[in-house]
Amino acid sequence: MPVRSVLDWLGVEPSWLKDTATGLLVEADQFDPLGDWLDVIREADPERWSRLKGTARNAMDFRIAAEVLLRYYEDLAQEGHALPIAPPRGRLRHELHGRLKPRRGIDKILTSFGLSPHPSLILVVEGDTELLLFPRLMEMLSIRNDDDFISVQNAEGVDKDITALISYAIAPRIEKEADGHLQMLRPPTRILVVADAEGRMATEVQRARRRTAWVDRILRTLPKADRTLPVREAIDRLVYLDTWDRRGQSFEFAHFTDRQLATAIGRIITTHLPPPLTDLIERVASVRSTGGNLKVLLHGASKLDLADELWPVLQQKVQRALEHETETRIPMIRILDRATDLAQELPRRNIVIPIH
Repeated sequence: MPVRSVLDWLGVEPSWLKDTATGLLVEADQFDPLGDWLDVIREADPERWSRLKGTARNAMDFRIAAEVLLRYYEDLAQEGHALPIAPPRGRLRHELHGRLKPRRGIDKILTSFGLSPHPSLILVVEGDTELLLFPRLMEMLSIRNDDDFISVQNAEGVDKDITALISYAIAPRIEKEADGHLQMLRPPTRILVVADAEGRMATEVQRARRRTAWVDRILRTLPKADRTLPVREAIDRLVYLDTWDRRGQSFEFAHFTDRQLATAIGRIITTHLPPPLTDLIERVASVRSTGGNLKVLLHGASKLDLADELWPVLQQKVQRALEHETETRIPMIRILDRATDLAQELPRRNIVIPIH
C-alpha cells in the first residue's frame, strides 16, 4: 500500500500529523507526574507501560498517540511527501522532547539518575576457595554482595592473564564535552586484585609492573588525543593490587595455622586412611616453608572441600576478633574493608575527567 494512501483517506496535510502530535506531547508534559523519569520509562519494554496508573498512564496514552502520528509522518518524510523533522539543537528542550522514541544510550540515562547495573568494584581473587568464602564472609558482616556493588570474580590462578577482563570492565565509557572534559557515560567500575605473592606476582616490583600494564591497556581503549596525563591519573585511581599479608603468603596460610589446616585436610581425605595429625601438621608446615601448594596433600579432594571444612574455623576466628575489635588483623576483613571503601568513594553520577 502506498505510504500516502492513509493520508489521502484522512483528508489532511502531513503538517497536521506533526502539529497534532506536538500538541499531544505538550499537553502530556503539563500533567505527567513522571517528569524526568520519562527518560527511563521510554527505554523500557512498551508492555510495561500498561502498568502505569492514574495521570501517568493518561500521559503515556497521549505520548503513544503522538508517537503513532510521528512515526507515520517520518515515513512520509522518507518518501519525500513531507519535510524531515529537524533534530534538536544544543541543550534546549525540544518541542518533541517528550516523545517515546529512545534518544540516548541506557547507560547514560541511568547514570544521570545515579543508577547502574555495573559494579562499583570488581574484587578479583585467585581461586575457587576465595570465591566460595568471600560471599559467605560478606553476608556474615552484612556487606552487600550483589553484583552492582562488589562483584567477586575468580582469576583461576595467579598467572592467569586478566588483562582482557580489566580493559573491558574498567575502561571508562566517555563522551567528550565542549569544555574539554570527558563525561563518563556510566559510573566508574574499580578493580581490586588480590593475589598470592608467587609466579609473576612474586615480588613488589613484579606486581607494580603488572598493575602498570593494566593501566596502560585501559588507556589504549581511549582515542589517542584523550590519552593525556590527567586522564591517565584518573584511570590509575581505578586499578588496585594487593596481597594477603606482608609475608606474601597464600590465602590458606595467611588465615589458618598449620594445625587448623592439617585437621581440615584429615577430615576431607576419603581415598585412604589419613596419616596421624602430627604427621599432617609437619607436612603442612613443610609446604608453608617452601611456598608450595596444599593440593599435594589433598589426595584427590578439592580445594572447595577444604574451603567448606575451614569455613567454621574462619567464622569463629572472625567472631572472636569482632568481640575484641581486632578484626582488621584478619586479611580477608582488611581486604573487604578496602574493597568497601573503594566501592563507596566515587559518586555514581556527574563524573567528568579533565583532559588537560
